Amino acid sequence: MSRFDPENIPKTQALLEQKVHSLKGWDKWYEDILQEGILPRTSDKVDSWEGRPDCATTYALLKSAKAIRGLESETHIALKTYLFKLGVVPWRVPGTGRGGAKFPPLPEARSIFSSRFGGSWPWTEEFDRWQQMVWYDGMKG
Repeated sequence: MSRFDPENIPKTQALLEQKVHSLKGWDKWYEDILQEGILPRTSDKVDSWEGRPDCATTYALLKSAKAIRGLESETHIALKTYLFKLGVVPWRVPGTGRGGAKFPPLPEARSIFSSRFGGSWPWTEEFDRWQQMVWYDGMKG
């Protein structure tokens, strides 16, 4: 028993699966974005910007986050606080003055996220960069 260390938890496939299935809140939301490799966009007249694939407006990010159970009443400040801890930086939408965020390259963003959970994560697809969102009549395609 003298060699037993209760903090030395074996990193098994089962532990990783447990972490994946127990994600909640901001982590669940961001993991989904990283899996798809696509940042949120909206087709709202208020915020229909479709520029750089590595940037998104605060409005679009928060609107997509509020679709996750437990994040319905979160604020843009909570969103930015979460993202900035993960290497995302503040950014302004060109020509509009609206706030937004610029994300690190997708492999780096995934690596930063993975490191929070032990350094390994089961990504469903290997993308080398953020994917561009295309909107058709308000629908994602």
